[in-house]
Amino acid sequence: LMTLKKSKDEWEKTFDTVIEQILLVDKDLNVIKCNKSFAESMKSSHHELIGRKFHEFMICDQDWISAIKENKEQPERIEIKTYNGRWLYVSVLPVYDNQELFLYTIITATDITELKRTQQNLIDSKQELNERVDELESFYDMAVNRELKMINLKKEVKKLETKNENGDNGAIKEYSEEAPDNAKMLNEKNPEQTNK
Repeated sequence: LMTLKKSKDEWEKTFDTVIEQILLVDKDLNVIKCNKSFAESMKSSHHELIGRKFHEFMICDQDWISAIKENKEQPERIEIKTYNGRWLYVSVLPVYDNQELFLYTIITATDITELKRTQQNLIDSKQELNERVDELESFYDMAVNRELKMINLKKEVKKLETKNENGDNGAIKEYSEEAPDNAKMLNEKNPEQTNK
């Protein structure tokens, strides 16, 4: 009897010292036992939690609740948010006696709130980084296009300057070659007057 009591005390001590939140619920999903970690996370005492439905504390999918109640196969772990804003990583294990009669379900939950916050911060940071990259790419495209336009504009200006220079020189040359020499023409027309 002493050994049994000692084992029970050790189990109770272990049950209340683990970081994980542990609930034992009956076939109607009423809390029949919970550890200190769960009570503290709910800011309640053990006694205030006993007899209440476990899904009063967690935002649960109705199909999942029904599956637990009917002892159907469960996913190994799921993420659940509590009504006080905490995130839990929850696992469910139905317990049976030697005759395969249902005794209770053990619900174990690990608080992953900080992990979820970090995850959300990373998502937000990634989104912000993508926005900055998009802005930078837009600016780069605009700057490169502007630079290319400036290069093309300079080329066009150079072409026009070259054309104008060639055009002016050609006109002067052509004019000078075709324009008559007035003095020569006078000499040819009036040789006598010129000699005089």
